[in-house]
Amino acid sequence: MATRIAMAVVVWLTVLATLTVLAPRGAATPEPHPAAARETGIRESAWAWPLTPQPQVERLFERPPSRYGPGHRGIDLASQPGQRVLAVADGVVTHSGMVAGRGTVTVRHPNGIASTYEPLDERVTQGTAVATGDLLGVIAAGNHCADTSCLHLGARLGEDYLDPMLLLSRVRIVLLPLLES
Repeated sequence: MATRIAMAVVVWLTVLATLTVLAPRGAATPEPHPAAARETGIRESAWAWPLTPQPQVERLFERPPSRYGPGHRGIDLASQPGQRVLAVADGVVTHSGMVAGRGTVTVRHPNGIASTYEPLDERVTQGTAVATGDLLGVIAAGNHCADTSCLHLGARLGEDYLDPMLLLSRVRIVLLPLLES
């Protein structure tokens, strides 16, 4: 587990260093809160956390070596049975039902990415339009994690699984005009 965390830190530092090199005269500014983004008309590209308060990440994404290979196609977030699960971004519920004995919800977002949530009870119905922070359901008692209660959050673009942690980032790069010499 410590090795995975260390690798995640190295990846994030590499990404930040790369962005800094690519935009040396830019500035990183935090994205506004989803409610503020709606009020000001600013689109937020990063996802909001699906649980409040922001949960501890129990297990990170592990990209499978092939489409059908072993891996962990999402992240597991610490939760409590009955805890409210919220939409990470605006979209439409394209699935709400049972998969492998667990309640699941899938939301398709305007950018084509789909977010998936499990295990959920009291789920929103298929076809429902949701906004960032809208209730999708509550954490079910029997769940994805063996020893503890958790929310499994997944992300997919077409048939490709994405690391949800990259979408939960709240940093936006803003390029500033070049200074005249």
